[in-house]
Amino acid sequence: RQPAEQRGFEHQRFGILGERTVRGSFHDRWRVRQGGTLVHAEDFRIGPDIAATLRRPAATGGALAIATLLLVSPQAESLLEPARAIIGDSAAGGASFWSVGRSGKLLARLTAGDGYQLRKRLVPLVELLNGRAGLPKLWSL
Repeated sequence: RQPAEQRGFEHQRFGILGERTVRGSFHDRWRVRQGGTLVHAEDFRIGPDIAATLRRPAATGGALAIATLLLVSPQAESLLEPARAIIGDSAAGGASFWSVGRSGKLLARLTAGDGYQLRKRLVPLVELLNGRAGLPKLWSL
């Protein structure tokens, strides 16, 4: 029996129409299980001084648009180098692979100064990781 596959894509933009997000609270929590086993967990929490946190090099280095892409699949390892080629050689993202049980996990993160710059790399990366299904229909509207 082949392990189930999981794809997760999410992006956030802090200041979608050019406004500055200064103070607030944002919390994003992921728990992904495969066959009842936890294979991915993360808690992203930012606030109350969002602007100051985003400026930190270990956070986004000032980028206002961020994306996380997760693929849990036996094919994950074979997509690592193509994913890195799309992301490019920069501080604005990266991708890693881990073996998890009989499967694999590819995790990619992107950052950009705005939503348009993020989308230019996000769309081809989602298409790659989503296989034959391609880009979600909602993203094509």
